[in-house]
Amino acid sequence: MNQMPEQAKADCSINATVGFLINTTKLTMLPLSAADKTLYQQLYCNAEVCKHIGGVISAEQAQVSFERSIKQNRTGKRLTWVIRDKYSHQRLGICACVWPKEPAKQNHDNNSPTINTDNTAELGLLLLPQFCGNGIAVDVLNALTTYGLSTLQLQQLTLHCGAENIAMQKVMGKLNATYTSNNDLTYWTLESIK
Repeated sequence: MNQMPEQAKADCSINATVGFLINTTKLTMLPLSAADKTLYQQLYCNAEVCKHIGGVISAEQAQVSFERSIKQNRTGKRLTWVIRDKYSHQRLGICACVWPKEPAKQNHDNNSPTINTDNTAELGLLLLPQFCGNGIAVDVLNALTTYGLSTLQLQQLTLHCGAENIAMQKVMGKLNATYTSNNDLTYWTLESIK
């Protein structure tokens, strides 16, 4: 099993009391909100951004997807953040931690989100084209790895990408992730060390 890089531990601070705010030395990740609708549509309606995730969707489909993501943030079925430059506050993209679609157990002792009983989640990341290739993906995925393995106490995180997505494969290599190839889909796994 691979251990998360020391840099991820050192550079990431998490403040769960402020709605799952995640900070790195360069970035702030805030929960997706109504103010992020335009960014969301820009990402999902952009052919360059979506070339590795199944293609673009219409503005109407992006609107429905956006509303579903906002709702899922509230219920804990998915956690989606907007990625911002820490100093300019410019929106750079979005990232997410998504639980498997299998049944989850509701935490009945309070109003907290649904609990994933599988202890695994998938990571996702979309950046506006002008911010690709600047180390942002490594920074974001380091932070999400720390958040998922430490704060959420998940045992395994995965990221799926097509064999042609060389840039993301290089990013995952920098994170010391385990590589598995199955037909046309490439899986990268990050696991906690016991």
